[in-house]
Amino acid sequence: MASVTKLCEYCSLIDFSYLRNPTAAEIDSLNAGERPTEDRFPLKFGQPIDGDPSWTLGRADRIRASADTCVFCKAVKEVLVQYEDVLTKLEEVGLKNPLCYATCDIAGALQPRKGTAWDGVQFGEANSEFIMRRLAIYFIPFDQNSTNGSKPGRVGFKEASWKRIFHCFQTYDAIRSRDSTSLESFFGKTNNPADILFAGRKRPLRVDMSLPIQWVKHCNTNHASSCGPPQAGDGNGDRNEHGNECRGGDVGSSLSCIFRLGVARLWGSLFAKLPVDQDNPLPANIPGYMPLFRLIDVETMAVVERREVQLKSLNYMTLSYVWGKTPQKKMLFKANRKNLLKKDSLRGHLSQTIEDACKFTKDMGTRFIWVDALCIVQDSDEDKAVQIGKMADIYANALLTIIAASGKDSHAGLPGISTDRNRMQKEITVRTSTSVEEISLLSTLSHTSSRFSNFTSETTWSSRGWTLQERAVSRRSITFLDEQITWACCESHWSEETNSEESAVVSWFNLSGSESYLNSAYRDRYASEMEGDQMWHKLHRLARDYSNRELTGEGDAYNAFSAIIQQAQEISGEQFLWGLPTSRFELGLSWEPNLEGVRRRSALTTLPTTSLKKKVPFPSWSWIGWKGPIGLTIEDRHVEAGLDPVISCYILRREPLRLVQVRLLFLDNPKIPPVARGSSAVSLDMVKDHYPDLTTEVLDKTPEDQILFFWADSARFRVTDPIKSDLWQPGWNPLERNQHAYYVQHIIDSDGRVVGETGRCKESFAAGASKSGEYEFIVIAENTAPPEFEKKRVALQVGRGPDGIAYRINIAEISQVGVRAGGIHHISSTMTSSDHSPKPVPAGAWDTHHHIFEPARFPFASGRHFTPSVATLDQLKEFEESIGVSHVCIAHGLSYGADCSSLLYYLEQFNGTARGICVLDLDIVKNELLDKYHEAGIRSVRLDFFKAQAMNDVDKQVNLIESTTNRLLQWHPTGNGWSIQIQQPNISYWAKLGPIIQQSKLPVVLDHIGLVKASSMAPIGSLPVREQPGWQDLLNTLKGGNLWMKISAPYRCSRADPHFEDLKDTVQELVRTNSKRLVWGSDWPHTQRHEDRHLRSKDEQEPFLKIDNPAWIRSLSTWLNGEEWQDLWVNNPSTLYDYPAKS
Repeated sequence: MASVTKLCEYCSLIDFSYLRNPTAAEIDSLNAGERPTEDRFPLKFGQPIDGDPSWTLGRADRIRASADTCVFCKAVKEVLVQYEDVLTKLEEVGLKNPLCYATCDIAGALQPRKGTAWDGVQFGEANSEFIMRRLAIYFIPFDQNSTNGSKPGRVGFKEASWKRIFHCFQTYDAIRSRDSTSLESFFGKTNNPADILFAGRKRPLRVDMSLPIQWVKHCNTNHASSCGPPQAGDGNGDRNEHGNECRGGDVGSSLSCIFRLGVARLWGSLFAKLPVDQDNPLPANIPGYMPLFRLIDVETMAVVERREVQLKSLNYMTLSYVWGKTPQKKMLFKANRKNLLKKDSLRGHLSQTIEDACKFTKDMGTRFIWVDALCIVQDSDEDKAVQIGKMADIYANALLTIIAASGKDSHAGLPGISTDRNRMQKEITVRTSTSVEEISLLSTLSHTSSRFSNFTSETTWSSRGWTLQERAVSRRSITFLDEQITWACCESHWSEETNSEESAVVSWFNLSGSESYLNSAYRDRYASEMEGDQMWHKLHRLARDYSNRELTGEGDAYNAFSAIIQQAQEISGEQFLWGLPTSRFELGLSWEPNLEGVRRRSALTTLPTTSLKKKVPFPSWSWIGWKGPIGLTIEDRHVEAGLDPVISCYILRREPLRLVQVRLLFLDNPKIPPVARGSSAVSLDMVKDHYPDLTTEVLDKTPEDQILFFWADSARFRVTDPIKSDLWQPGWNPLERNQHAYYVQHIIDSDGRVVGETGRCKESFAAGASKSGEYEFIVIAENTAPPEFEKKRVALQVGRGPDGIAYRINIAEISQVGVRAGGIHHISSTMTSSDHSPKPVPAGAWDTHHHIFEPARFPFASGRHFTPSVATLDQLKEFEESIGVSHVCIAHGLSYGADCSSLLYYLEQFNGTARGICVLDLDIVKNELLDKYHEAGIRSVRLDFFKAQAMNDVDKQVNLIESTTNRLLQWHPTGNGWSIQIQQPNISYWAKLGPIIQQSKLPVVLDHIGLVKASSMAPIGSLPVREQPGWQDLLNTLKGGNLWMKISAPYRCSRADPHFEDLKDTVQELVRTNSKRLVWGSDWPHTQRHEDRHLRSKDEQEPFLKIDNPAWIRSLSTWLNGEEWQDLWVNNPSTLYDYPAKS
C-alpha cells in the first residue's frame, strides 16, 4: 500500500469516507439477504442522501502553492493543468484565480444483479439503490477582495459554479492487485472478502486485449437473451399491394390545409425494394437479410462479398467513426471494386482509424469488419439505397461495434492500439483528521462537465449525425476515448479505468445513465417503468440528440436516422412517416423547437426515393425537415399534460389513386362527429374542389406521401419581430450566457392585443426567423391540462405556395382560436374579451403556506390533534418547481407542537431565500429564541386556536391575538416585521374581530380565504356569502389594511374541484376590496378538511388530498388582471414577509 500522506489544513478536513466503495464481503451480505456488519458508506441504512457534500480547497493559487507539501493539492493541480484553456477563458470574463470546491458528487447507483433483492436504505424496502460517489472539482466565482469561502472546512451551500469537472478521482484498492489476464479475477470471483469493489483500475499505455476479450466472452455467456442477435421475422405483415400496413382509423372534424411533403415510407422497407440482385429469390425486406453484403477480411486485407445472406449467421464487427474533412486513403467505388476484392489490396493503404480497427478486430479473434467507406459503393445510389436501408440490421447483427470517439477524422487512429495513451493515473492514500479508516484514491482518465454527460459528449464523434444510429442500434460497443476504452451492451456498462465487473451493478451516470438507446435494459428515470413509455421516451431523447448534430450532406438527414426508426418499428410494431409514428402522428405534428430555434432544410434527399424514385424535399411538418434542437411530442405524458390533437391526416396512394388516412392516436375520439367518420372524410373530389391546381394528372405525378391532407380551423394574425427573453442572472457563468437566452415572436390580434406566441425562433429574419407581418395559423391541437378548462390552441404558422399548398414556418400557442379553414368556412377567431386570460406564474413568485412532515427526522408531538402522512423537503422543492415558485414561506406544522427545530432546519436549506411561520409557547419563550427565529427567516407566529379551544370562542381568539401581540412587542417595540397568522371558520365573528385587528400594532394574516364556504360546501339553506352576517365586516377589515388574507387551500371552502369556480365571486370581491393585502398559498401537501378529520383517530395517519394545483392556478389566473396577479404572487408576499430583510 502507498504510505498515508500528510494533507494541508484544507484537504485534511475533507471527509473522504463519502467516496468509500463496498467490499466483497458487504455485497455478499446483501446478496444473502443480510445487512453488512458495519454501517459505512455507501451502504449506510436509514440515512437520507446527503446531497453533494463539499469542502473548500481555497483559491486556485493556494492549491498550486500547496502542491509541494500536500499530495491531494498536487493531484488537484494536475487537474487544473488539464483545464488550463478553460481557466483562461474564465479569466477573460472576470473569473481570475477562482475558488475551488472538492465535492463528493453522486456519480452512480449501486444495485443488485437481476434475480437478487436487497434490503433498502430504509427497513422494509427491497431492491433499493445505494449512492456511489466520485470526487468532482467546482470552480466558484470569487470577489478578489473577499474572504468568503477562503477558510478551510465544509461548505454548507454551493454557490452557482462557473465550471464543474466531474469524476476527477475515484476509490482505489491499493492492496488488491487485479491481474486482468486472469478471468478468475473478474465478475465477482474474488477470494478476499476485504477486496474493494468498483474501485479504480490502472490501465496500461496500450490496450491489454485480454480485457475486451473477457468483456465479450462474459456478455456472450450471460447476456445471450438480451444481447444476442435479433431474431429475423418472415417479413409478412398485414399489408396492401403497396407494402403498407393496413389499418383503420378515424378522421378529423374540419377540412384540411395541405402540406408539401417529401417521402413517407419507412426507409428500411422502401430501400428494400431496390435490391442489387434483381433475381434474388427472397424478399429484400426480411429483417437481417442482405441480397449483397461486403466485409473487410482482416486476414487477407481485402474486401469480400457475400450474396443472399442472413446477417446473424456471420461473425463480424462494425466501425463507427468520423470521416472528417481530410480525404480517406482508400474508398470503394465502381471503378476499383474488383481490385479491392484481391488479397492485400488494403494492406498499408487505409486511413489510420480503419487500420487500427482492423488490427483490433483481428486481435479480438474476429476475421471480418464492416466499414462504410469500403463496404458501400460510394458512387452508386442503388448500392447506397440497399446498404443504408439495412443499416439497422448491419449494426444490430454485428458481434461488436468499435466506436472511434477520439480524434476529428479517419486519420486519428485508435489510442492504445498503434500508439500509447499519454495520461498517467495518480494514486493517493489519505486519512483525514476525523477518520480512522484509510482510503486510496486514483485519478480518473475521463471527465465530464455534467453529471449525466457521457464521456463522449464533447467529442467530434458525438457531434456528427451518422454516428448516433451506429451506436444506438448496436448490441455491444467498445468506445475508444483519448485515454481509455469503455464497454456498453444491452445489460452492462464498464470502463477500462474502473473494476465494474462485479457481483452487483453500478449504473454510472456518465455511462449507462447518459445513454438512452431503444435496445438497452437501462430504465430511463424520466419515464414510467412501462415498456411502451420507456420506448417512446428514449425515442424522444434520441431525436433530440440527433437534431443537435451536424451532417456534412443535409440530404442525408433521414438516412442518418433511418436505422433508429427501423429499430423503433420492429420494437413497437408500428410504421413511421418521416420520423413520426403513425399511431401518434397527429400528436407528433406538435413537435417544437428548443432554446435556439430551428432552420428549414433546403436540400433534397441524397437518394431517389418513393415509388417514383425521385429525390424529394424534406417535409416542412416533420422535425427531420429542420436543422436545430427539437422536442418530440409523441409520449403519453404529452397527452396526460393536456395536448389533444384535433385533426386527422391523409396521405396519397396510387394504383388506384386515392387518399389513405394516417392512423390516429385515439381510434375512438368522441369529439369527432359521426358524420366525419369513414374513409370519405377527405376525398379526392374534395381536394379537387378546393385545390384546382391539384388535378388528377398532377397528383398522378406526385410521389406517394408527398402531400398531407386534413381539415382544420384557421385564422390570421400579425406576428412581431423576434423578442428576446434572457434567463441569465448576474453571478452565472458569462461563457454560458447564450444558453439562457431565447427568442419568440408575439402574436397580435386585430385589436392590438397579444394573444399568443410562436415557438422558439432565431434572433432575426436573416438567421432564420419569420419576418414580422400577417400570417395564417392552422389549428392542429388543443392544449389544456385535464380536467378541461379554458383551452389554448396549438397552431402551425404557415405560408402557402403558388398552388395553395401550405408549409410550416413555426408552431404557436394561441388563446381561443376557433375557425374553419381551407376556403370552405370563413376565417374568423374567438378571442378572450379582456386581459383576464390564463397567465403563467410570474417570476419571483411566493408560496406563502405549506408544510413539511418528516417524522423520521423530526418526531411529531405527543399532544397533536392529527397525524399527517409523510411530505419531505425534496418533495416540496419538486412541487414548487413544478408550478414555478421561487420563494417559500414554511408554515410550522401544528403536529409538531411548539418545537420549531424542524422549521429552523428547513429554512437553513433555502439559504436565506425562504421565510417561516412559527408556533410559540408564550409561557416559556425568551427574547434570545425570538432573535434566533428572526435571524433564521421567521416572520410570523401561527396561533393554534384548536389547542387553545378557541375555534368556536371569539373571546378566546381575541385574547390569544392580543397576548401574542403584546409578547412580540415586548421583544421588539415595532414587532420587527412580524405578523400574526390565524385560521378561524366563523364568519360571524368578524363583527368583533374586525375592530380588534384594525387597532392591532401588528398585521394579522387570515388563512385559506377566511374559510368562507362557497355554494358547493355551504350547508343546505344557508345564505349566499354576500348576505351572511359578518361578510361585510370581514371586507371592511381587509379594506382597512391591517388584515391580510391568503388565497390558499380552496378545497377548504369549496368541493367544486379542480377549478373551484364557485369561489370566483368571493375571490374577485376580495380583490376589489384590497388587492394589496392578498397573497397566494398552496397549503401543500393538502391535509384533510377539518370537517372530515373526525373519521380517524388522532394517531392514525391520514392521507393527503389529491389536488390539481395547475388547474386551480390557471382558473384563478383568469379571475385577476395582470397587476393583481403580480401583486398576489410577488409584490404582496415580499412586503408581508420582509423580503429582502429590512430589519
